[in-house]
Amino acid sequence: MKPAITSGFGGFFGRITPPLLRERTFALLWLAEVIAMGAGHISHLALPIIGTTVLHASPTQMGLLVAFQALPFALLSLPSGVWIDQTSKQRILVGCFIVLAASLALLPAAWFMGWLNMPLLYLVGFLVGAVMTVFGTAHQVLVTHVVGRPRLVDAYRIIQTSESLIRLAAPGLAGLLIQAFGAPKAIAIEVIALAFTLALFVKLDEPASARQPSAPSKGLLPDMLEGLRYCWNDPALRAMAFAAAAWQFLFHGFLAMQILFATRELHMNAGQIGLVHIAGGVGALVSAVLVKRLNHRVGPGNVMVWGLALTTVVWAAFALLPADKPWNMATMALALFLFDIGTVAFFINYISMRQIVTPDALLGRVTATMRFASVALAPLGAIATGITADAIGLRPTFALLGGLGMLAVLGLASYKPFRAASAEALAHPPGQTPQPAPGHAPQANVQ
Repeated sequence: MKPAITSGFGGFFGRITPPLLRERTFALLWLAEVIAMGAGHISHLALPIIGTTVLHASPTQMGLLVAFQALPFALLSLPSGVWIDQTSKQRILVGCFIVLAASLALLPAAWFMGWLNMPLLYLVGFLVGAVMTVFGTAHQVLVTHVVGRPRLVDAYRIIQTSESLIRLAAPGLAGLLIQAFGAPKAIAIEVIALAFTLALFVKLDEPASARQPSAPSKGLLPDMLEGLRYCWNDPALRAMAFAAAAWQFLFHGFLAMQILFATRELHMNAGQIGLVHIAGGVGALVSAVLVKRLNHRVGPGNVMVWGLALTTVVWAAFALLPADKPWNMATMALALFLFDIGTVAFFINYISMRQIVTPDALLGRVTATMRFASVALAPLGAIATGITADAIGLRPTFALLGGLGMLAVLGLASYKPFRAASAEALAHPPGQTPQPAPGHAPQANVQ
């Protein structure tokens, strides 16, 4: 498949701009995501802040909030993958941002009317999760059509590096906006930014291959089963799905408790929470810059395993963070720095490998299937963690998450077919990645 080349930037900026960003279609796709990512930090912080400080939610209620945000991945991932394979990805992305802006606008409107409550927060969380479920799959498939497989790792390095740079400022700015105006009003600012993002997606010159059905549909259920079979028959994808499912189960529990822990145990306000999250952006940037070199030195399989291991160590370390100032902010910042190093090292390789080994006809279904497999149990993880924290406290819960996470990492590390297949997929010469027939797994060189 040839990458979609469009007119690019010239002059001085053209000379210093990465080659992919000189292509108009990828540049617009990248810019739209950059704006959405930056604005998204407001709601990412504001939703749990509304729960913990405005509505005074319990750990179980915060677990339910994260569960509602993750539930759409379990309900919509597989059917949305079939849909994405059969229709224009650009139209899907435009629709996603219309729904996202409308959903988030409910919160400032409800606050103004005095109707803000936890059930409404659950509803908005579910709608945001639904948009992210469809958007995430459609965006990853569209990127593959725009740049071509040989340049996928480079494309995701640009995207991840950009996200990391944004996180050097966006969380702090989001926290300050929430601190200054209140969480509901800050969300209204995000809605305005989403309108600009929507305009950019409308201007995209979508490649013809992304507009047309990837293959004749056999029906919703047969198409979904075809994606499931492909992922199950590939040893590397199967191993990654199991490891990611265990990790996401625990991560969503960690996510549900993180803001609650920061506000009630570490006594931090919204501005301080935003500032410490900047450290995560620094860690993500460091990881995005180094991951290609690490892949060559120790192998992508090892990078993925060690990345996940680092995240589980951080979960356990949260149990030991001090409440005294300024050590509360300093140690949480260090923990988030290390956590994002590990997370980015894993997911750059995870996403790139998944897209590389998947034929065009199955891109939407395989992407959606892997996302479904990894996040389907996440709502239960968030709820179980909230109930556990109510029973034994937040700090022991973090220690438990770390121990369980390390068991999942050890399972992935001991699975040799995953290491062999991941090395073969990511180290294959550009342009020569094997393209198996739909429904058949690529043959890994298992040693």
